[in-house]
Amino acid sequence: MNTFQLECFLTVAETLNFAKAAEILNVTQPAVTKQIKNLENELNVRLFKHSTRSVALTIEGAMLINDAKVIIQTSTKAKNRFIDLHNESKQLSIGIRLTSHIKLLYEPLKELLAKYNKCCPKLMVDSMVQLFRALYDEQLDMIIDIENNISGNDSISFKRLFKEHIYCVCTDKYPIYNCESVTIEQIKALEQYPLLLMSAPKALKDILDSENAFIGNRTHSMVHFCSTAEEICLLAELGCGIAVMPEKIIPDSPKVKSIRIIDCADIAIGVYYKNSSSNELTKEFIYILKKHYK
Repeated sequence: MNTFQLECFLTVAETLNFAKAAEILNVTQPAVTKQIKNLENELNVRLFKHSTRSVALTIEGAMLINDAKVIIQTSTKAKNRFIDLHNESKQLSIGIRLTSHIKLLYEPLKELLAKYNKCCPKLMVDSMVQLFRALYDEQLDMIIDIENNISGNDSISFKRLFKEHIYCVCTDKYPIYNCESVTIEQIKALEQYPLLLMSAPKALKDILDSENAFIGNRTHSMVHFCSTAEEICLLAELGCGIAVMPEKIIPDSPKVKSIRIIDCADIAIGVYYKNSSSNELTKEFIYILKKHYK
């Protein structure tokens, strides 16, 4: 017994006409007759009483209708489930702490979408604590952020993409504007001028130590911590202070000049991901990211 036999049986049972059933099923009438005959032989019953003028269901045929419908419906449901699974959109969830890192994703995501046209990227911008909690709970596939030692968690790995130099950015109202490069001590000595810094996660001790080195003897009111790249860039362009920022977020503006801080350690940017991830897009996207930022 197969579903085609049952489809032939149900169609004949509905139309009580072999020729019309064949037309509906888009097969020949002998094919329909053969399928019904094979089904009858397998069940060892007569399903139809037919003559040259009429076709009628037998008692056994009437008894088979409900079972045949259930079998066809179950088969169709199973097929559709796997069709939907094959055609469903594949999701890739990416966590980001700094909005400045969003622009790093454009070209890599463009390449990924060319290969997986049903991919649906999803971004989550939040604190490092919340992002790592979501990654651990498998609500995120990966996080783009600064390299940090994650102690006591062997389930999460990090792939470095690139390193960023640190610059100070300011308008021509500040005395270092014409410098080609500066040192941390030079910035520290300019304590009469406000300082603009990016907020660093508390876990990143090296960065916090660098920030403290820049601050020097400045009072609390002379230091402004910015939570987004947009904020620090805006304040720098408005001349609200000397901004210290990684090169990827330096504003492309004639109002400011970027000056390399030669003795400031570079920061590594990369991808955090869970080792047990089963999402095929995670590994593929990490490969694409590494290729773009080699």
